[in-house]
Amino acid sequence: MEREIIKADPKYKKQLLIRFLILVICLAIGLAFLRSHMENSDPQVLAECLSIVLWLIFIPPILFAVFFIRFALRCQKEGRFPPTGTKVIKDTVVLHGQDAKRRSLMIIVVSAAMILISLGGIFFALTLINML
Repeated sequence: MEREIIKADPKYKKQLLIRFLILVICLAIGLAFLRSHMENSDPQVLAECLSIVLWLIFIPPILFAVFFIRFALRCQKEGRFPPTGTKVIKDTVVLHGQDAKRRSLMIIVVSAAMILISLGGIFFALTLINML
C-alpha cells in the first residue's frame, strides 16, 4: 500500500512566516512602549504594566491550544491526520484510523497541558500583582 503524502504549499508557508513576523514586531513595539512607560512611574502604574505584560505572555498559548484542540477534534471526527483540506508547510504523510486518532489525542493532551500551565501562570501573576 502506497503512503498518501500531502505536498507542502509554499505560498501558505510564506503567509504564515509573514504573519508570525508581524506578530513578533507588534509584540516588540508593545513591550518597548510599556518599558518606556514604566521607567518613571509610580508602583501602581508599574503593577498595571506588569499585568499587561503577563497577559500578553499567557493568553497566546491558550489561543493556540484552543486552535489545536479544534484541529485535533476534526482529525478524530474524520479518522484522518491531517484532516481533508488542510494546508501544510512541509510534506506530510497522511495517517488514517487508529494512528490518526492517537496523534489527535496526543495533540489534545498537550494542548490541555498548555491551557492549564497558562491558566496557572495567569493565577500566579494576578496573585503576585495583588500582593504589590
